[in-house]
Amino acid sequence: MKKILINACFLFSALFAAAQTPVQWMPYVQQNGVYFSSNHVTSTGAGIGLGLAVGVGNHFLAQSDINIYWINGNAVSTRLAAGYKRNGTWAPAILGNVSLLWGGRTEVLLEDGQRPVSPVAVLGLRLAGLRFENDKGFVSALELGFGFGPYQGTCPEVSFLCVGIRL
Repeated sequence: MKKILINACFLFSALFAAAQTPVQWMPYVQQNGVYFSSNHVTSTGAGIGLGLAVGVGNHFLAQSDINIYWINGNAVSTRLAAGYKRNGTWAPAILGNVSLLWGGRTEVLLEDGQRPVSPVAVLGLRLAGLRFENDKGFVSALELGFGFGPYQGTCPEVSFLCVGIRL
């Protein structure tokens, strides 16, 4: 997993070095919830997160964030997402993402008596239909996501409100 993150960092830095398009850095805060359910692991909660969105040109958007959830223990997720956004005031986006769920969860032991793998990796897709941005930042409401993980797991998630400022 570390190799993938390092390669992604090199890819993004090379992209910025070669690009002649403007790059916008936008730190953000969000209020969200997640429910991962599988045959052996359940992790759920609602909480808050901090992240950084990077816009390259008019349409490419990359996001990275960390979130903490409270309900079923103290769960934490880290997410890396990239995708397409519309240019303009109304800027809906579609993002592919990889999330890692850490921390508090409910487990059912595997058939051989071992504990399920931790952290749980989830591959998914996010839709931000109510996303608006201007020269000062962006606001997004009701971002919906759905992902798949190990042990036949599904992971619906929602970001109720996300607010970012442009640096």
